[in-house]
Amino acid sequence: MLRSFSFLFIVPSLALLFGQCRLPIPIQSSSTSEGEKAVEGRPAPGPSDYSDLVTGTDPVSTRVVRLQVPLVQQPRAPLCGPASIEMVFRYWGENRYSQYDIARSITIQFKDEGRFKNSDILKEVSAHQDNQAIDWKLYPGTGTYNMREFLARFAPTRNPRIKILPKDPDEAEKVRDRFFRDLRGHLDSGAPAIVHQWYSSAMRSQHYRVVTGYDDQQMVVFLNDPVDGAIQQSYSSFLELWKVEEPWLPYNFIVFNAYAPGQIKKGALRVDL
Repeated sequence: MLRSFSFLFIVPSLALLFGQCRLPIPIQSSSTSEGEKAVEGRPAPGPSDYSDLVTGTDPVSTRVVRLQVPLVQQPRAPLCGPASIEMVFRYWGENRYSQYDIARSITIQFKDEGRFKNSDILKEVSAHQDNQAIDWKLYPGTGTYNMREFLARFAPTRNPRIKILPKDPDEAEKVRDRFFRDLRGHLDSGAPAIVHQWYSSAMRSQHYRVVTGYDDQQMVVFLNDPVDGAIQQSYSSFLELWKVEEPWLPYNFIVFNAYAPGQIKKGALRVDL
């Protein structure tokens, strides 16, 4: 049972983040991070980490939310991050760019940093103007830092997170409940969220999915999965997969074009890659 509470944690603002993408084969990933938050009709506070999460959603809600987010499926390459970004771009009205365009743009933006610096995919992108000529299996995955900083170029982007969960089980449960409540608040305001989860309960690979809604009566979360298509997860399964106990990854989610000053009207998004 999800529990309500009303206090805040404060955590440092810089750390390493790790983000992976489900494939038939393992992939590499790592990165750095920072984040913020907005929810249900309230402007977003200034940049911070976990300290600006908002509480207050009714713990016995019977709300059902379904957002019509276009489904995009990734190829046999570690592009779950770019595919998830394409989904939210299309939801907000930007239909001109594919996951390959997005992956190319991310590679160029971070060409001097982390996994992309001196990488094989950077060499491929530099050598080929045609995305179809690129071996996308060389793409090194997209860290949550890369995802957030890429999206923040175009519209208000929120990325609440915590570095490490409390050791006390009751306190860790409160953290989980707050993040889950916060996520649903964004969905209530009409903004889908990109979540970073384990791909399955085997917990061998990590994966991005787009949360498109939830049903408090049936206790299920609706997601667009770049590998498996439109899926549902029970609340318990969703929370288990979302609990990635690596630095800055427990319950990590990213909301693009969140309710905040500068939010772009649905259907009007245009970005320049």
